Amino acid sequence: MFLYVLADDILENLGQISAIILAFYMFVFIVIVLAVSVGLMVGFTWVRQKSELVKTLRPVIDSDDETTKSAIHKELPSPGPD
Repeated sequence: MFLYVLADDILENLGQISAIILAFYMFVFIVIVLAVSVGLMVGFTWVRQKSELVKTLRPVIDSDDETTKSAIHKELPSPGPD
């Protein structure tokens, strides 16, 4: 009977220690996953902003391209809205 009580105390202590270790491991894992998620969100937002910037520059580049082509052919560029 004495060995059973001694084993019970040891198993109980080891179980509590392992529960604490697992809880700490899960906490660290969740923090890492959240940090990676935030990093990906910030990165994708930055890429989206840069792609929108390229879309807004497209008409300006097309206008410059048209002016350059007309200058190569020794013609006046077409009048713009201004």
